[in-house]
Amino acid sequence: MKKKLIMLASILLLAGCLIFLQNYESRSFQMLNTVSEQLAEEIKNTRTQASDMDFSCLLCNEMRLPFDSNGKNFYISVDMNTREWEELSFQSGQEGYQLVFPKDLLQYDKQNYIAAGSGLPVIVYDEAQYAEYTLIFTGLPVIDLTTDVGIYQENIQGDVVFYDTNFSNHGIMQSKYKAHLRGNTSRMYPKKGYKLNLLKATASETLVKNQQSVFGMRTDDDWILYALYNDESKIRDRLSIDIWNAFGAKSVSDKAVYGTNLTYVELIADNSYCGLYGLMEPVDAKQLDLSTEDYLYKRKNPHGLRYEEFAKATD
Repeated sequence: MKKKLIMLASILLLAGCLIFLQNYESRSFQMLNTVSEQLAEEIKNTRTQASDMDFSCLLCNEMRLPFDSNGKNFYISVDMNTREWEELSFQSGQEGYQLVFPKDLLQYDKQNYIAAGSGLPVIVYDEAQYAEYTLIFTGLPVIDLTTDVGIYQENIQGDVVFYDTNFSNHGIMQSKYKAHLRGNTSRMYPKKGYKLNLLKATASETLVKNQQSVFGMRTDDDWILYALYNDESKIRDRLSIDIWNAFGAKSVSDKAVYGTNLTYVELIADNSYCGLYGLMEPVDAKQLDLSTEDYLYKRKNPHGLRYEEFAKATD
């Protein structure tokens, strides 16, 4: 009889463990974070609401999230192609602050929630005060810039972090950079475009080119942040690029791409949300597979191409 009771207890214990693990996996967001509307209300009732708590560091899976201080919004990129929420663990990145979520994320359909632009409220608090923040889920990559003189200057430099939609599983890409405003009439627009050059420091602290593949595009240090300001639909330029790439971009040479690629991104600079941008590959000698002896129409510097060689080629 005693052996039967022990066996029955073991079976019940094993069944309980399996149920716990199943719930843990399916509700990882709730298990890894405090989700309690009651606790959130208790914090509000026992603390003073602060207009500014000087809190700007929310971690997701131990990685810092981009922050818009104007709206007190944190941004997180997730994959819109899957219906299941990623395993996400959030924590304060600043000592002395804690956080609680009044609502359970898993009660929402992921794709509809992101498409609607809904934000998840976050209560950040210490012993005396609390403040309300919002966690914005986006299905687009996010680029987070810090600058030395402000985003709208002619030349800027600093650090950049690229958050792809799978960053919570595969990490982020960081780099130093230099950038300058680009365009002619587009420089007059309130939303600016930039030419971005990625850099890295050597052992001697010298900055050199940092060639990286960003969001699945070509490996390079040169990139364009296209403002999309005069494209009200925000799809005209991307559609044109995709049509040309499908029909003509590779028709000249297998090695060259006579076109560009564009990936939509959300840009944050100096803790300020700047809107929707297109990260693009420049149409340059590398893209067109040109050597220094090749002639390119309107090329600023034809390099080794002498006038007599060009004249001979046009005879």
